[in-house]
Amino acid sequence: MGWDQCSKCSHGSECGDGWEWKAILKKKYVLIGSGIATFLILITIIILTVYLALRPSKPSFTLHDASVMNLNLSTAPSLVDSTLQISLFFRNSNKRIGVHYDQLKVYATYKDQQITMSTAFPPLYQGFKEVSAYSPFLCGSGVPIAPSLEVQLDHEKESGVLHLDIRVDGKVRWKVGRWRSQHYHIRVNCPAVFDYYRNNNDDDDASILSPKFRIHHMTECQVDV
Repeated sequence: MGWDQCSKCSHGSECGDGWEWKAILKKKYVLIGSGIATFLILITIIILTVYLALRPSKPSFTLHDASVMNLNLSTAPSLVDSTLQISLFFRNSNKRIGVHYDQLKVYATYKDQQITMSTAFPPLYQGFKEVSAYSPFLCGSGVPIAPSLEVQLDHEKESGVLHLDIRVDGKVRWKVGRWRSQHYHIRVNCPAVFDYYRNNNDDDDASILSPKFRIHHMTECQVDV
């Protein structure tokens, strides 16, 4: 048996050729594996370096102005009719990174309960250090509200001071050169204190829609990305 095996190896060098091919293939696989591992390590290092060098800062939002044009409450069931006009300024504070704003919606809340419908932002790209403004109307008609909150909101309305929050919810992407990141969820909250506003021209022309409440000053918003 052993002589037959040696005889096969001695004719055509079959055994030697087989071992050589196996060694060559093994070496190729090792080189390919090492190349792939090196490539992945280099890509990881590049991505980490770019991230640490650029590291995008969150956009900043400011509630520049806001007015409550209309606020009516009803009971059984508890409903809210409201009309607000706001003016939001938002800024990309990055020097080398652009920002794409996608699917942004703005609305008003009272004690975490939404009292207006959501108003959509138009899609927007902001370049480096760029400032943009958006001044929509926020409206709600027959919006349900918890009875306890309806009582509190009515009390604030009668006292002449309203505490509302203007909120923005949506997605952003970072842009560096031609590269764009994945979507990140952005949440913005702008606490606002409104005071009763008396317009002396109201008696002259009742058809003019004038604000009933206005904020005193600009409000810096809380931003979470």
